Amino acid sequence: KDRAEEGVCCSYIYIDRQTEDAGTQNVVMEDMNAKQLSHFLLGRTKENNGILQRFTKSKSAKHSMIRVVWTPRTFQVETRTNQSRMDDTRVSMEDRVATFGGGP
Repeated sequence: KDRAEEGVCCSYIYIDRQTEDAGTQNVVMEDMNAKQLSHFLLGRTKENNGILQRFTKSKSAKHSMIRVVWTPRTFQVETRTNQSRMDDTRVSMEDRVATFGGGP
């Protein structure tokens, strides 16, 4: 199977401007496959308030992510691993890559 066609190729992280009007900021993360990325780049209206990040395949069968938070007084490292296998197409793409944002 070609990962670019069936799996995640990138993530778009942005601030939802509709929630800003309510006095809060909601950060949204969208995982995209190649078809969704093409639509995003060529046909979707964007506010240019986010980050488009390439997805890097995990060395294991399950997706994991490392999150680091640091301040002048603290340094915290966390890792999370999804319970679904990346090649399990019975599970939605979003659920296969979810780590800190929720999901399996």
